[in-house]
Amino acid sequence: MNMTESSDQILAREQWVDKHPKVIKAKEMRDKYTSETRELENSITQGLDKIKTLMVGVDVLQDKVWDLEGNFPNKQEKFLRKATSSDSECWFWTHTSNVNSLKELAVAKCEEVFESKKSLEKLEANPPWKKFWEMRQAAEEEYNKTQLKVELEKIEETTDDE
Repeated sequence: MNMTESSDQILAREQWVDKHPKVIKAKEMRDKYTSETRELENSITQGLDKIKTLMVGVDVLQDKVWDLEGNFPNKQEKFLRKATSSDSECWFWTHTSNVNSLKELAVAKCEEVFESKKSLEKLEANPPWKKFWEMRQAAEEEYNKTQLKVELEKIEETTDDE
């Protein structure tokens, strides 16, 4: 590349480089990396939000379990039976079971988030940027050699004509 390149020459070189098969492949790798990274980051964020929501549910139900522990006033017991056809002990065990189910879901979601995080770290350990720029540079060097060859052929033609 010389310092007197016109904008048309620069544009022609960049377009040629962008169409080079190795550069196209490197772009595809870069785009795939970016897409996979974004998907994993979104999965982690959504998973953490889900865990937070599940744990709020655990806290709310745990409060209900504690409300139902011990002696439950007769008046409230009668109302509970009439309104729900279940007594406080039944609701205690229902809520306890739900607390345990929500905890299990939260743990499972934690495991998913952990796996996504491991995948993201593995992906980020080998980003394609260096390879992409190496492919672009190699293609640019190939273009420059091609252009040099064309220039030399032009010089030979003019020398032969003389």
